[in-house]
Amino acid sequence: MSEETTSVHYINYLALDKVLDSQNLLSGEGKDAAHEEMLFIIIHQTYELWFKQVLHEIQSVAKVFNQDTIVDTSPDLQIAVHRLKRVVKILEIAVKQVDVIETMTPLDFLDFRDMLKPASGFQSIQFKQIEAVLGLKMEERFGKQYYTSQLKTDDKKFIENLEKEKTLIELLNDWLERMPFWEDDEYWVSYADKYSDSDGKTHVFWKDYLRIYGESLGEKEKSNVERFKAVCLGEGNLERRLSPKAN
Repeated sequence: MSEETTSVHYINYLALDKVLDSQNLLSGEGKDAAHEEMLFIIIHQTYELWFKQVLHEIQSVAKVFNQDTIVDTSPDLQIAVHRLKRVVKILEIAVKQVDVIETMTPLDFLDFRDMLKPASGFQSIQFKQIEAVLGLKMEERFGKQYYTSQLKTDDKKFIENLEKEKTLIELLNDWLERMPFWEDDEYWVSYADKYSDSDGKTHVFWKDYLRIYGESLGEKEKSNVERFKAVCLGEGNLERRLSPKAN
């Protein structure tokens, strides 16, 4: 086998023949082509490439939190944090891309907009996949019917099935809930005997913590205690992603 067939070449590795030949202008070629359509296509193709990378990172993090056991001192959590920070950076770049598309005026857009109907960025299946994987549920969406009405049948079914799986926020919640802290009865009984006057109705830690916390607040801050009880003890009806136990 020759060196030419075994060596990796930049153009082949990045499949640039496919990438650079995938901008198909509906306005045509030559003098009749809408100049701004090239920018419009490349911007949106770039978004989709970033979405693919975001999904790649999020799915790898979900695998970490989907394990039966996560050793807190293992590299897993460091890797998860590192990859989520990368996602944040990618999204910052995605937002900055708006600056580029805004160099196209509304009149420039009208030169080819009618040719795109009924296509819409709202049909981006990868964007919807990111939303679903992170934890946005159908019942929480504004305009629920419209959300899937613009999708192809297979894409709609794909998203609906995806929403049945555990989301990243749910996996994170499970991980936080399993923190080994409350169930060590022997420790807490010993603690109560030495330090606390707990009545047994509220976990001894919370009884003492709330007393100390409340005593530290000024008069105008006293309502913070009730908010704290709602978040961490589940008192009240707060609609929150993380359970009281996870908090």
